[in-house]
Amino acid sequence: MVCHRVYEDSPEQRIEEDTTVLAAMFHEIGADDVKLESVVRLGKRPDDPARPRPMKIVLDSVEGKVKLLRNAKKLAVEKGGRLGAGVYSPRLDTQPGSH
Repeated sequence: MVCHRVYEDSPEQRIEEDTTVLAAMFHEIGADDVKLESVVRLGKRPDDPARPRPMKIVLDSVEGKVKLLRNAKKLAVEKGGRLGAGVYSPRLDTQPGSH
């Protein structure tokens, strides 16, 4: 999954901050049971902090992904807050050989 508009502050504590922000997002939409496998920022760090890099989020199960996508519309966009994020999943073939 890819998550957009999640602000990033310090490069030293990026992983810890990203995980904390995602946990808050999961809690807000009622998906506390969804487990992260990894979080990676895509691209190089911009000079302008107002344009945060997207995050690639890998979850432990397809069910967790479905739950997040179903409930993503519940995210409240806070003015100036860190939770003004857009979440989407790229379309991938789930069955080998299907076109």
